[in-house]
Amino acid sequence: MRMRASLILIALGLAGMLWSSSNRPRRPPEVAEPPATWINKIGHLLGPGRLLVRDVLWFRLLEDIELGRTWRAKGQMELLVQLSPHEIEAWKYLGQHLAYDVAATTVDPAERQSWVDEGTHRIEEGLRHHPDSKVLHYTLARLLTPWQVIESSEAEPGPEEDRALEHLAMATREPDPLFDALYLEGTLLRRRASRAILARDFESAQRHWAASEMVHRRIERLIVELSTEPDPLVLEPLWSEYCHAWLRLLEGDESARALIETFPRDHERDLLLDQLD
Repeated sequence: MRMRASLILIALGLAGMLWSSSNRPRRPPEVAEPPATWINKIGHLLGPGRLLVRDVLWFRLLEDIELGRTWRAKGQMELLVQLSPHEIEAWKYLGQHLAYDVAATTVDPAERQSWVDEGTHRIEEGLRHHPDSKVLHYTLARLLTPWQVIESSEAEPGPEEDRALEHLAMATREPDPLFDALYLEGTLLRRRASRAILARDFESAQRHWAASEMVHRRIERLIVELSTEPDPLVLEPLWSEYCHAWLRLLEGDESARALIETFPRDHERDLLLDQLD
């Protein structure tokens, strides 16, 4: 039995090394069978050795990531999710690695997008195994949200923004909402409110400012719960009060303008205020 387990372990290691070589793979097809599904067919033969193989793969994976071996790391991750589909972190690593690290090695925009799409598909696959995982819901929402949209209200949102917000709602459920997911949710809602003002759709702007205010109040409560002495630099000035000031201003309360004009954390406030003058 020991001999058989050792031979299987060696075979898996050699297969992983061959499959995850530094040769650049072809662009992933739109529809393809998930890689390394063969490992599920022989996984039951490993018995306790399955855990040993998993630990070896994790060790090699972390080493490859640290040394920048992008394509070899991809191979380790593919093996991990097939060997241990119950491990949420393995799915998270794989999706992020494809969408960020592997995509960054490509020059052609279409090929780069194909790897981003592949990363989102693999996170979706992980969610089929773990439909309640807040970590995977947040990871998928982040992959669906371009940095340009996070940084500026003038950036055109992609068609995936609604999907991102749906997954963020899953990641911010009580109890124990993910802090990062709450912050991204509040940011996207603020961007929606700002875009509505730029489009002079003030009714939609009010709705989004109100939703963002609620999210930021949840963030503030969470910070207070996590620390008996919350850092005042984190809580002040409060985004929730800023969102509430916009609500008041849109409802005709000009006294709210003073807070908006002096709020130091929103570089777009002057652009938005111009739409109301």
